[in-house]
This record gives sequence, C-alpha cells and structure tokens, in this order.
Amino acid sequence: MCGIFGFAGPPARVERISLSDAIRALKHRGPDGDGSYLSPPGDQRRCALVHTRLAILDLTEAGRQPMHSPDGRYVITFNGEIYNFWDVRRELEAMGGTFSSACDTEVILGGYALLGPAILGRLRGMFAFGIWDDHEKKLFLARDRIGVKPLYYTVSDEGFGFASEVRALLKTGVAPSRVSREGLDRFLAFGSVVDPLTLVDGSNSLLPGHYLEYDGHARVSKYWSLPGEATNAPELQEVPVLLSPTIRDSVSLRLISDVPVAVFLSGGFDSSAVAVTSARAKKPEPIRTFTITFDEADYDESRYAGAVAREIGSTHREVLLHGNEIRNDVDASFAAQDQPSHDGFNTYFISRAVRQAGLKVALSGVGGDEVFAGYSSFREFGKYLSAGRWGRPIARSFGSLLERHFASRSVANKWKKALGLLTAGGEARKVYSVLRGVFSGYQADSLVKAAYRLSPDSRRDTGDEFEISTDPVNALSYLEITGYLRQTQLRDIDAMSMAHALEVREPLLDHILIESVFSLPGRYKVRSGRQKPLLVDSVPELARICVDRPKMGFTLPFEVWFRNQLRPWVESTLFGEGAEELPFLDMTEVRRLWTRFLRDGSDVSFSRIQTLVSLVAWCRRHGVTR
Repeated sequence: MCGIFGFAGPPARVERISLSDAIRALKHRGPDGDGSYLSPPGDQRRCALVHTRLAILDLTEAGRQPMHSPDGRYVITFNGEIYNFWDVRRELEAMGGTFSSACDTEVILGGYALLGPAILGRLRGMFAFGIWDDHEKKLFLARDRIGVKPLYYTVSDEGFGFASEVRALLKTGVAPSRVSREGLDRFLAFGSVVDPLTLVDGSNSLLPGHYLEYDGHARVSKYWSLPGEATNAPELQEVPVLLSPTIRDSVSLRLISDVPVAVFLSGGFDSSAVAVTSARAKKPEPIRTFTITFDEADYDESRYAGAVAREIGSTHREVLLHGNEIRNDVDASFAAQDQPSHDGFNTYFISRAVRQAGLKVALSGVGGDEVFAGYSSFREFGKYLSAGRWGRPIARSFGSLLERHFASRSVANKWKKALGLLTAGGEARKVYSVLRGVFSGYQADSLVKAAYRLSPDSRRDTGDEFEISTDPVNALSYLEITGYLRQTQLRDIDAMSMAHALEVREPLLDHILIESVFSLPGRYKVRSGRQKPLLVDSVPELARICVDRPKMGFTLPFEVWFRNQLRPWVESTLFGEGAEELPFLDMTEVRRLWTRFLRDGSDVSFSRIQTLVSLVAWCRRHGVTR
C-alpha cells in the first residue's frame, strides 16, 4: 500500500510542481521509501510522478516505484495489491511479456504495455494507479471495481493532477483551497462527500470500475459494474456449496504477503468469518487478532471477540480505549482524515494498535453487511418503498412544508425519519437518502450561508448510473455498496489505516464474491429469524461461535464522550479562535444544534455534531476557508 501523485501539462507548469511537497504529503502512506519521475524535456506536454512505498510484496529494490517498462516508454505509480498477479503474469509471459521482479506492479505495467485498458479485466484486487506513456504523452488512470483504493484528480487549463489523497492536491497547489458548494451540500446530507465530488472545488474522485485517459483532454470510461440478478439462480440449498470456496479463495489470496498479517476481530459475523477462514488457511500457525474494548458496556464487544479468538486459537489482543485517553488523541485522529467524515475513528485506533505491534497488514470484515444483507433495514426496505408510494400525494402537496415544520422543532429523529420515508414517494434512492441521511436539504440550508446554498432543483443524484433492481433487498444492497460502504467506510478505512502506514484488506469485497452474491434473489439473503444466512451457511463455524451474537455496530461511544470528556475539545473546535474563518457556515445555527444536543439529544444525533466538528476541523487545518 502506498501513496501516489502525478501531474501532466505544459512543461513550465510541471517544472513548478514541488515533488518534495508531494512526497511529504504522502509519506505517512509509504514510510519505507519514495521516488519520483520527471519526463524528458523538449515536448509540449511533460509529466511528473511521485510514489511513497509501504513494502508488502517483494521487499527488494526491484519493487521500487515509479517503475519503468524495459523500453522506457511506460512509467507507473501504483497503490494497492493485485492478489492474482502470478496467474496474470503467466498469461502475459505466454504472450511474450518478460519480468524481472516478484511484484504485482511490474505485472500491471507489462499488462498495460501488451493489452492496454483490457488488462483491468484480469486484475483481482484493490488498486489505484497512473501510467505515463512517454511516446504518446498520455496519462492513464484506473481505480478498482469496488472503490477500496481512492484516486482523486483535478483538471484545469494548467494541466491535470492526481493523487491518493485530496490533501496532496492541496499541498502541491494543484487544487485550489476553495470549498465546493455541491461537495459541501452532499457532505452535510450524508456526513461524507459523495463520489465523484470532493469538498474541494474543481477536484473529483474517479469512480470505482472506471479508468481515465488524459492527453490534453480527460475522458472517463467504465470497465465494470455490479451485475444484475441471474435469470436462472441456483436452488437455495446449492448456494453455500458455490459460495464457500469463493470465500476461502478470497481470504487465502489476501493472506499472501511477505510480511505478517493480522485480523480485525469484533466478534460479529463478518470479522469472525474472515478470522475463522484465515485460521483454517494458516494452520498450524496461529493468526493474530485485535479488537477494541471500552468502559462503556453498550459499545463493548470484547466478550464476543474473545470467544471467537479462543475457538480458533488465535493470538489475541484487546485494546482498551478510555474516554479520558481519547482527549489526548482526538486531534491526531481528526487530523488523519483526508476528507471530513462522521465515521471511521474506530479504524484509526485499532490500526494504531496493530502497527504498534509491528505488523503492516490486517484483514477486515467490512462489506459483509452490504453484500450479505446484514442491516435490519434490509428486512424493511420493501415496506418503506410501499409506504412512500402510498404517501406520494402527501409528498406532492405538503412534503416541503412538513419538512420545514419538523426541522425547526425539537422532534425526535425517529419521527423525522418516518416523515421522510412517507414523503419519499417510494423512490429507492430517496428512501435510502432518508435512511442514511444526516441533514435534510432544509436543515443543510439552515447551516449554510446563502451564497453557498444550492437551489433545490440543482441538487442531483451523484455516483454510478445503474438501473436499480425491483427486488428491494438487492436494490438496497446496491445502494449500500455504492453509498455508505464506498463513500464513508472504505474512504475512512483507507485514510485512518494509512495514517499509521497499515494496509487493510477486505476479503468480503472481492469482486468475484460480490458478483456471485449479488446475482442471487433477495429472498435468499433475508430469512426469518436468521442473521446473514448465506454467510453463516457458507462458513459453517459461524453457526456455533456466533449463534447468540446480537447485531452491534463497530463504533466508538462518541455520543457519551462528546457530552463528557470531549466536550471542551468540541466547543473549542466549533466556537474557538478561527471558527469564524469559515464564511460558508452559519455558526449561530451550529451553536443552536450543539445546545439542543447537550440538552436532550433525541432530536440532534451525535452524528450531526460529529459531521460539523469534522468539517470545521478539516477546513481550518487545510486552509479551505473560502
């Protein structure tokens, strides 16, 4: 796992790019080495590439980047892991390709030289990379299918820049320190910025499953999308037989490493499935598992994680987080965010513990809820759609009036959600926005000053274009995978783990596994009285070790901490010196929400406060104050 940066454009502009600034901005992602490349002078378009390395595969200098093709035509800077690179390498060798290292980077580079963009269809893994073609003076960027690895870019008359993190674009002056009105609007709506937007004006995220070519003009193309449901699905009893080897294969591939590998273990079905399968693959060598524990019993999962660890015989470590200790680390954890978010801090602290234990790689169970229909909303989504269709006349006649009335009063959040579902008109995206939303459009407008507001008709759906399934379970699975999972969880996991130079791998997000599960009818995934039946039946040990395990979210007790140990820090961040430097926020309204949160909290969730704290802290830290 690494940090990448590049810029292509007129020679004079490229020569002004500070490659040392780019390296410093990304060094936390790759402390094991760094390198840079500047294309030869004499052309109307030049390119600079930067790489910071976290050495996981082929620890020798043969894995150093930016890496050149043997003829010098192509140069790559790559972030990620290609788990099937030996298979791809053998295929390329049969086509005449030659290789001198034992790393996946060279396979991507050689594959692009032989096949062009078609190489993407052969790669199984997580990746974001840029390749410069010095003959055609063209950049090629690509991002993995699910969006595990981030890739941001900005296009202007001065040229084209890209990086693993928005912060690197800001640090090098490639992106302006100016807030995006649309990015801000979508951030307040969901607590994280929605692809392809960023919070920075003029900068975008390359959508997962897409590639981009730049030769003076940027062109984006799609190479993969989530599949539709199969017309001839297998019988239910046959499914575990089909999925079990795919899960085993996915986990086994992600255990391939030239350094030791750990597992994040909460004791829930998803992380337990990964831990159990890892232990089975690594026998007789015990795996290492880590979990976070709290003094607050409602959030503590250590008893479940401990039971799983004993069952599989792992070397287990519990990391206790006290609210008082968090006060010393809260600035650093918020500073780790590449873009502001209302989530992700659990990954920051568990990643720190794993890295302090001397490990560079950890496996996570993230994605299990979205792929295997684990959230309670999967059971109710069809009802929400039906209620919305019934409520369409109300929405047309009174929707905006009711929203304004409820938003300005101390009404419990559950009733505001119920109103939102009723007035969503039965449209899947709108219903999902209510379920995952942080601030409604009216609430967001009250927080943003007039010059930065979007008109209601200019608010648009962002993300992938996809015909949402008529099966409500699969419709919600698609929305969760392309929504909360990608926009919040994966982005936060990347930033928070890489703050400690830790590579996190997600076996349950293997694209072959997702294609298999996504093609099945929703009724297979949601069955009365059982959590994640397809996953449990495909990893039989789960039925025994997680049988009495209630559904819990892997979250930190910020609601408690914000009212107690972290209250002085929150108030200093929101209302202390420098808060008024953000001209786009109405700080009077922010203070009103904070007061309501402290008084009761039933109508102002802690996620709203965390969204605002994160926004203010990030913008001030990175100088995005206009």
